[in-house]
Amino acid sequence: MVKKNRCTSTQLYTTHGKKKNQGKLAIVNNQLALCYTEGKDEDVVAYTPLEEIMQKSCMVLPSYQLDF
Repeated sequence: MVKKNRCTSTQLYTTHGKKKNQGKLAIVNNQLALCYTEGKDEDVVAYTPLEEIMQKSCMVLPSYQLDF
């Protein structure tokens, strides 16, 4: 069952450079997640819990200096 909240859109887009869709924020299996959806009904086809994304930030990451 899909529960709606007060947000009009939970799509997450890049905020610097070209506007690119990064996915949709949602709660999946009681975890906040970044989801990828398909179709008119926006069926979730893949997701990554935000906790896993945050764990990746503890790794050695590439560094970029950009001027958009």
